Amino acid sequence: MAIIYDLRYRRTRNFPTRVYHHLNLRRTVRKANYVFAISERTREELVDLFPYCAGKSSVLHLGPGNMNEFDFAKGEEGTVLLVGRADYKRNELVANAFALARPNWVRRFLCVGVSDETFQTLVEAFGYAACERFNGVSEADMRHIYQRAEVYVSASMEEGFGLPSVEALCGGCQVIAIRQPLTAEVLGDAAVLIEDGGLSKLADQLRKPNWINYTTRHNRASTFSWSPFVEQLGVALELLITPDVDIRF
Repeated sequence: MAIIYDLRYRRTRNFPTRVYHHLNLRRTVRKANYVFAISERTREELVDLFPYCAGKSSVLHLGPGNMNEFDFAKGEEGTVLLVGRADYKRNELVANAFALARPNWVRRFLCVGVSDETFQTLVEAFGYAACERFNGVSEADMRHIYQRAEVYVSASMEEGFGLPSVEALCGGCQVIAIRQPLTAEVLGDAAVLIEDGGLSKLADQLRKPNWINYTTRHNRASTFSWSPFVEQLGVALELLITPDVDIRF
């Protein structure tokens, strides 16, 4: 049995690394009796790459990360959270879009593990006092940061599931993400989905987002649980040790 998180290596790695990951993935998938993908996007990409996976794969969503049902909080008004420095996160673009838009609803930025460029752009546009930076935070600290934030913004187009967005939603944040099949699948109508585009297009959409009401966000957040994930894995493991049983979910 194998659990596939994403196939981002196909677009975000250099050629030798892509070859290594591809060969490793092919070997894993061929040997696995059954394959779980953490989103429909990941499963579709996997089947496109290895068509023989179609009959032995299904989608198994992750739980809420480090968050739990008691973490849903209002957050500090106008506080925006950005997470990650990897290029595919596109937080430099997000920072520049905020700097251009200067939304009147923004009061503060919480920046977790972002690049120097991202942080400096926000400092120059909004002032040092309005920008907090965190690196190497613990799980407990990260839960607190999610609860402090009122808005979490992600411009990534290369997530396998988008766990930070789910964690932010479960922490009570308004989530702003790029409209795409993955965000529609995972976040549904509980996130502010904006259209991808250049700097000015993103800036225009950040000036006055169509915020999602509390009930819709809370209801969606409550659907994320590790229990179904663990239960389905348990069933699969039991079937794997039972001779001559065909696994289907």
